[in-house]
Formats: sequence, C-alpha cells, structure tokens
Amino acid sequence: MNRQPAILPLFFLAFMVFCAARIGYAAFLAIEPHDAIEAWASGGGSAGRGGVEERMEEAHKLDPGNPLYLEDLVRLRSLRASPGQNAEKQELEKALPEIREAIRLRPVSPYSWSALLFVKSGLGEHDEEFSRALSNSNFLGPWEPEVQLVVADVGMANWAVLSYPQREEVRKAIVRGMERQREKMIGIVMARKCVDSACR
Repeated sequence: MNRQPAILPLFFLAFMVFCAARIGYAAFLAIEPHDAIEAWASGGGSAGRGGVEERMEEAHKLDPGNPLYLEDLVRLRSLRASPGQNAEKQELEKALPEIREAIRLRPVSPYSWSALLFVKSGLGEHDEEFSRALSNSNFLGPWEPEVQLVVADVGMANWAVLSYPQREEVRKAIVRGMERQREKMIGIVMARKCVDSACR
C-alpha cells in the first residue's frame, strides 16, 4: 500500500505550522521595540538602548515579508538622525535600502513614502526618487497627520530646490494640516522661517 499521498499533507501542515510560528515569534519580538520607538517619537526618552534595533532586525529576518518592521527600523534611524541626536549620515544611508524594500512590499503606504522623502532630504538627494516620494506622500496620504508634517517640514527645508508644482504640493499639505494640527504646522513653518513662502 502506497503511503506517500498521506505523508505529503502532513509535511505541508508541518511547514505551515513552522511558518506561522516564525511570524508569531517575529510579532512578539517587535512589540517592545515598537513601543520604545513610539515613545521616543512622542518625546518619551530614547530608543537607542536595550537592543531595540537588534530585536526589530531579528523580527524582520523572521518575517521579511512584513513591511512594518522595516518602517519601524527606518523610523528609529530617522530619530537618531534628527536634530540634537548627534546625527550620523550612515544612519540614513542604512535606512535608504530598508525603506525602499518596505515600499516594494507595500507600495500604497503613505508612511513609507514620507519616510523615504525624509531620508532623501537628509542625504541631500534631490533626484527623481525624491520627487516621486513627495508626490506619492501627498497622493496616498493627504489627510494623514504624520505625512502632512513630514511633507511640510521637508518641503520648507528644501524650498529653494523645489519646482513650482512641488511647492504647490507642499503648500496644499500645509493648508490641510492647518485644519487638524494648526499649532504643529505653524511651528514647522516658523522654525523653517518660511512664513512668506508658505503663504504665497
């Protein structure tokens, strides 16, 4: 009697259980570092210690098809590269391939595109990819608060090199942002000293 047909489904089931276990463990590993990154982004300390980066990287290795882990890694590197954090260019250089991969996995995420926009701006790369990131951020997430803030901040910081259509995109993001987060948007415009630019 041939038992092979009965064995194959068992192998398939075992494989599916193994894959599910990897994905579940990856999600478990990512909980604490994700919360630490969120806290840092909200002004609650630093996520630079306690193995945050290592655990998130391990989660990504276990579940490479999940773009959320890459987005968190890029967010962590962006926070490290923010003013007052002794920014190092290599942080953004490490983030660039990660956010590109996140976009490949989920090309409709406005958060990924705005993260790419931030990274490209930090690296001083005002190329076609920068323009695409600006356009897609606005197109995919026009009413997303975090996206609005990134577009406004990056736009004001790079105002001199933006084309007229790009400046219009930034102005529209600022106008939309004024409706729901007026104080934050005014803070960005004032910090960048671009009040006249934003109003024209």
